[in-house]
Amino acid sequence: MFYSFTVPYEAPNFQFISLEFQSKTIENKKYITTEGEVYFKKDNNLMVTHIKKPFESITIVNADGDMKIYDIENNTLMLSSNVLNSSKYSYLWHFFTNNFQDMGLSKYGYIIKNTKTEEGVFVIEWVPPFNNTSSLYKIILAKENNLPIYQEF
Repeated sequence: MFYSFTVPYEAPNFQFISLEFQSKTIENKKYITTEGEVYFKKDNNLMVTHIKKPFESITIVNADGDMKIYDIENNTLMLSSNVLNSSKYSYLWHFFTNNFQDMGLSKYGYIIKNTKTEEGVFVIEWVPPFNNTSSLYKIILAKENNLPIYQEF
């Protein structure tokens, strides 16, 4: 995931923020591009995501993990409530609340395995503290000027 948006570093006084995003992931040796917009309300950690591409949907999630996903094409609504759905688990939440030093990885139990600097970019390899059999065994976080610019998992 490449972070291509800008949030002012001195952003603690905002109440609302919105951004447009583009994310590219590799699946079966092909790139899948996702485009959309996010709206975040700071006082209650409400996050609304409007996915425009490759399909259209609207997701609303709060800090308690209450989530609503509206599939526009099929006119369906899915409801879910789980603390793991919380807006506070979102990577964007860490930017919006100036908690992006480790993108929450230490809070979730990850530990630093390796660090290096490549052409002015500080690269950190994070691993869970146990023998994890899931696909999220290793997470790479790259920072430039102490701001995250790239995350791979």
